Amino acid sequence: MSEKSKEEVEEATKDFIVGRLSVIARELDIKISEVVNEKQKKFLEKNRNQAIHMAMKIQNHDTMIELEKEKSKDETN
Repeated sequence: MSEKSKEEVEEATKDFIVGRLSVIARELDIKISEVVNEKQKKFLEKNRNQAIHMAMKIQNHDTMIELEKEKSKDETN
């Protein structure tokens, strides 16, 4: 597999994971609004926050990789 197609597959996989985590966070938001028990609410909120945090971490990681690539290109030029 060429380097470009590997990058495309990795990007598509990361986009899918971030999208899925966003859906999970939205589903948890809905459940939180339906739950009356305070312990269950806190548990669901914790899981929602973890999903959001993971999605942000993946996106930030991609940004850092892109910045490193740009930096190395600048240094070679």
